[in-house]
Formats: sequence, C-alpha cells, structure tokens
Amino acid sequence: MFYKKIPLYFLLIFFGIMMVCWANATEHVACIAVAASSQGDGAVISDKAARAAYFLYFDGSGNYLEAEENPFADAPGGAGPKVASFLYAKGVTFVVAGEFGTKMERALNSYSIKYVMRTGDTHEIVQALIEEK
Repeated sequence: MFYKKIPLYFLLIFFGIMMVCWANATEHVACIAVAASSQGDGAVISDKAARAAYFLYFDGSGNYLEAEENPFADAPGGAGPKVASFLYAKGVTFVVAGEFGTKMERALNSYSIKYVMRTGDTHEIVQALIEEK
C-alpha cells in the first residue's frame, strides 16, 4: 500500500517546489515604472515618457527596486510603442511620466498598462499614487 502512495508524494513535492519557484520569480516584478531624468529614488520625473533617460521601477507597495537606462531614448522614430513593449516585457502595469505621445498611449492601452501624467519627485509621486488607491 505504501508503494501506491509514492507517486502521490512525488507529485505533491513537485508542485510544492513549483509554487516556491513561481513565488520567488514574481517577487521582484516591477509593477510601476516612472520615466525619470536621472537614476535614484529621488529623481525628477521626465517630461517625455518615451524619451526619458531612465525608468525607475517600484513594486506595488511603492518600494524602489531599480533604475534602468531607456534603450529607446535616442531612437530615430517610433520610440513610444517600443518603450511600451519594453515595459510590458518587464512586467510593468502602471507608468508615470510628464507627458505621453498618442502612439505610446495607444501602445500602453493595447498592453493594458495604465498610465498617468505627473511631475515632481519620483518617490513622492509614487507614494501619493499608492495612497490614492
């Protein structure tokens, strides 16, 4: 009878390990991206989303995760849709910037990424947005 339960035990162990791996993989997913003119938690929000020098990533609680250089800041054209795709691949669900172009707005909508226009200190704005929820 013990031998009949062995596959069940292996199955439970396998799914337990999978759940732990899945939880660790999604633990650091950035859900808020802020277009910024410089790196660091207290940077100023960039006027243009697609042409921002950096994107600062925050988790859903407003904790600063990291800064990343915008690979499309100097793109000759079509930066908005490229940035939207880039942010979607990073797991971003919300974007903050001074302004968004119409092409970027359409691309963000197609990925179901919400966005808002704000200016000021990145950390303060993220904290205010989280309190508004």
